[in-house]
Amino acid sequence: STWEDAAALRQRLAPGARLGIVGAGWLGLELASSAAAAGGEVTVLDMAPAPLGQVVPPAVSSRVARWLVDAGVAFHGGEAVTAAGERAIVTGAAEREFDVVVVALGARPNTEWLPRELAPDGAHVPTDAAGRTALPGVWAIGDVAAPEGRADQHWNAAVASAERAAAALTGGEPARIPPPTAFSTMFGRDLDVVGWPRPDLEVAWRGGDGAWTALLHHGEVLHAGVVVGRPRDVADLRRLLADGPREVDLAWAVEAPRLRAPYR
Repeated sequence: STWEDAAALRQRLAPGARLGIVGAGWLGLELASSAAAAGGEVTVLDMAPAPLGQVVPPAVSSRVARWLVDAGVAFHGGEAVTAAGERAIVTGAAEREFDVVVVALGARPNTEWLPRELAPDGAHVPTDAAGRTALPGVWAIGDVAAPEGRADQHWNAAVASAERAAAALTGGEPARIPPPTAFSTMFGRDLDVVGWPRPDLEVAWRGGDGAWTALLHHGEVLHAGVVVGRPRDVADLRRLLADGPREVDLAWAVEAPRLRAPYR
């Protein structure tokens, strides 16, 4: 189980232990942060050129990369891992040895046993906003579900989907699906992502080096925000993107004290 894996890993991460992590997404970076803080010698490898590089634009991932450097974590980007064992990671012709190896490449829904009507693509279960599936009387919630075609595997999305399903099942009106929101604490910083980030989006910055918000946009359409240490921006972005990506005045969005007016 996840709990048993976490407990076993903690026992093996003694100070000075060499930890190799495959994957520089949320899970890989959270683990790298905790292991480095505990005195481990941490190396992270990923196909992307920078941490979170498959999620956010290079201008944002380069800032995250500096956190790893400051924490003493070695990062190797653009590395195609061809094999990973308990104590070694192979990339091409090179083999790196570690005391512990963790493959942190995300999750895949365990839906192979479900009928094709429920999981037509062999992965997530499509539902409406309340959790209704294609089969009458069958509901799906949590990270196995894809409400209105969008899967969100963060735990807070699982909580929200359960609340919507409960409201519908008891005769109430389910809340609308909020914009995807992910948050984490890593390398001594609070990191939040609101909306629909992509590596190919443009970036406009709010704030300074210590606490900042990266507004991810295409032209004048705001798609997402990546926020470090600015909780008010997180709350404002949830409201601003409640109905999906939207056109905004970027000059205003960069300079305004709050991301509210004139978009109340």
